[in-house]
Amino acid sequence: MQGRKVLYKVVAYITREKDGLRQLLVFKHRDYPDAGVQVPAGTIEDGESVEAALVREIEEKSGLTGLELIRKVGTFYYTHPDTGNLHVRNVFLLKAPADTPDAWEWIETSSGEVLESEGYVFQFYWVALDGEITLAGGQRDYLEGALGEGR
Repeated sequence: MQGRKVLYKVVAYITREKDGLRQLLVFKHRDYPDAGVQVPAGTIEDGESVEAALVREIEEKSGLTGLELIRKVGTFYYTHPDTGNLHVRNVFLLKAPADTPDAWEWIETSSGEVLESEGYVFQFYWVALDGEITLAGGQRDYLEGALGEGR
């Protein structure tokens, strides 16, 4: 496919234990419901390490900081159905404290600044890991593998 790009990405499965349940952090785009339910993810910038991109993307997308990194799940390849671009996804499992809010809205930032031009408002909430979870863009593909160890 002509014009196909290779994009390096990070994907964060953030879990917590609350009231005896293990939960996964997900979000919806407030103004773009067709984008579906997602987990924090984003593109690695030129010259940026994978780990630095993970921390940056989580903070920019959700406002969360200081999460416990459990492990890197792996590196996976995903071809975007609309663009044909190849996404090299570095997938991680992280743990949030039980007292992380149950739900919140966050305006996406870049280097700590609100992205006024984009204005993406993300609505975060937790879903139980014992139920069926549907995630957009193939993000669910790695979930069982992520939870397999140290579940």
